[in-house]
Amino acid sequence: MKYFNLIFLLALLSSCSKPEENFIKIPSEFTITIQEEIKPTGLREKWIQLSSLNSFYCLDDSLVYNTSSGLNSISIEILDSYKANDCIQKVYFLKSRIKLPDFTDSLQLQLSLGSASIINCSFYNYKNYYTIQINDGTGLIKKYDKTYKIPENLIWGYAYPKSLGPNGNNALLNFNKDIEIHCNNYHLPKGYYTYFSVLEGNVLQLNENPGIAFTYVNFYYSHNKTELQLIEFFNELASKYIDLVGYKINSGYGLEFKSN
Repeated sequence: MKYFNLIFLLALLSSCSKPEENFIKIPSEFTITIQEEIKPTGLREKWIQLSSLNSFYCLDDSLVYNTSSGLNSISIEILDSYKANDCIQKVYFLKSRIKLPDFTDSLQLQLSLGSASIINCSFYNYKNYYTIQINDGTGLIKKYDKTYKIPENLIWGYAYPKSLGPNGNNALLNFNKDIEIHCNNYHLPKGYYTYFSVLEGNVLQLNENPGIAFTYVNFYYSHNKTELQLIEFFNELASKYIDLVGYKINSGYGLEFKSN
């Protein structure tokens, strides 16, 4: 009887354990990007994003890691990645964002990719941008040479007509003209800015798809307004174009203006 109970217990434990396919093996290579997150208070935090090179993961898949920080240094140990849910479309990158301790000039990173590789990096904080230097180790690739800082006096975003046809397009044109009158055309260096990228020809490309079904336009401008003046200006625009134009616009102050 004891022998039978032992077999039954083992069978029960086996049926309750998670199948092996729920755990994803750590990829051998990642890209690394340093990012600047602007909080609503205007505070700027520094993060890194680690991402797989291939996009055949589920949306909810993410890296599992431990961190420890010292004086001007941080250690990150990537553990086995756990797949929370099965999915039909495995079309996403396996990625995680990890907050960095604040640093003024430089920060040292030791990154462990399981037991496969230990990589040492240096982050540098310059006046207008951040850079990453990979000192030794394999399995890590810089996605961008620089991450540019967003100026405080910058606004950027997108707008779209709420109705199709000439009336909607005219409203969008007038909306853009109202912003141009109160702001200034600006030319940022071509490159990566966390929330957007500036391409050849001073074209702005949002780094996250806004998911707008209608045709929309991207833009950025500089301005000479205080936070209060900027809030008052967009409150007036919101009233004027309430049923005509949809938009989402952010500022280097950390403010966000969004239509209903």
